[in-house]
Amino acid sequence: PVELMSKANQHQQEIMREFALIQFTDDAARQDLPARLLEMADRHRREFSTLRFRRSDELAAAIEHGEPHIDMEIDVPPAAGPAALEMRSTLQEADEFCRRGELLTLATPWEYVAFREWFLNEIVRQLDGKPPTPWRDEAES
Repeated sequence: PVELMSKANQHQQEIMREFALIQFTDDAARQDLPARLLEMADRHRREFSTLRFRRSDELAAAIEHGEPHIDMEIDVPPAAGPAALEMRSTLQEADEFCRRGELLTLATPWEYVAFREWFLNEIVRQLDGKPPTPWRDEAES
């Protein structure tokens, strides 16, 4: 689902930008932040750099042409499976920080969470040799 993926990615980038800002915060300000949030911010780029799109130009074209769905192939190394699981866990935890008001970004809306879970699980599943599972929109079922 092109539109859902685009919106979910935008929201995720908001969280990642906030993590980046935390990384550049001075030591005095960092003392007021929960240790787990600091750890997450310090690790996020290194852990998730294995998840790279091969055909982001196809996604951009699909958005431009208003296509509702697209099949995508992404190149990921074998380490992307553990990174996808870590990303899922980290983003779930980040949503908890958002709900408690410890981050400026709002918690991820449920439909973006559902997409994120499916997407990251597909990385793990397919690296385990399982066939792709298409996205199933509950509204379309």
